[in-house]
Amino acid sequence: MILLDANAIIGFHELGVWNQIIKQHEVYIPSVVLRSEVFWYETTGGFRHSIDLVGAIGQTITELECTPDEIKDFSSKYNHPFLPEIHAGELEALALLEKQADFLFCTCDKAALVVLGFMGLSEQGISFEHLLQKTGLTKILVRKHTQAFFEEHISVGQRMRVEHFSK
Repeated sequence: MILLDANAIIGFHELGVWNQIIKQHEVYIPSVVLRSEVFWYETTGGFRHSIDLVGAIGQTITELECTPDEIKDFSSKYNHPFLPEIHAGELEALALLEKQADFLFCTCDKAALVVLGFMGLSEQGISFEHLLQKTGLTKILVRKHTQAFFEEHISVGQRMRVEHFSK
């Protein structure tokens, strides 16, 4: 069960592998990401291509949603210095992840990865690169899509967690 952030969805579209991802994985998308953050991707030359995921709900993807109270509770529980840098869709995804232990969250956002490490849920994260590999795909990737980027920011959050809880 893969929980995707907007930047991962856009990246998979940019690489032309979205259809392989949704065919080989059970894909879940936070409501905020689905309805407010993913509308298009850009290809070489600045050409924009629309992304319409709403029509795929219940067919190839599943929409998940948190209540405003769940988001508020999550935010107050993890009062983390990076939390203000997290977009609404990532915040909803992290709140969902905390409730659902069998999700693997794929994001390329450094702040979200740091908070994931801080939450102690690193094992519930998966890098963009690793998800591609699990799908049987290899591509030349920008840094934010690499396993190294993922591990670097997860480890920052893990160190912050140790420092926070050792006080």
